[in-house]
Amino acid sequence: MKDINKAVADRMKEYQINYAKGKMRRKPVYPYFVGQLYLTDSGDESGGQEYEMLLDGFDRSPDEEAMLSAVEKLEEAFPAIGGHIVRTKKNVTMICFDSLIPDIPTDTDADLNRNQIKLRIKKWRC
Repeated sequence: MKDINKAVADRMKEYQINYAKGKMRRKPVYPYFVGQLYLTDSGDESGGQEYEMLLDGFDRSPDEEAMLSAVEKLEEAFPAIGGHIVRTKKNVTMICFDSLIPDIPTDTDADLNRNQIKLRIKKWRC
């Protein structure tokens, strides 16, 4: 799972999207995303495994333009069709944009806008 987290973090950095695994440990620069990786299928005889990553995006901009731009970058970084492919000596991983849930209410801060993005991830051993 470390390799998947690294692949996502590297791609986010490449696309200049503020990202942290788990929670933001530094002063946030809006918009930013935090991600959690979950195993959804432990695999089969073909050596394949499936994961999903939930990215929670946060922004304080009243017009939401910065968040929409960040979501578009994510769609470009992890295409829904074909995905972003990462190859290593041991495996091949495909990361695809799956879905967006916009405008999730936050109970603690009315000025904070939250969206959630789901990435689908498939990993095969070589």
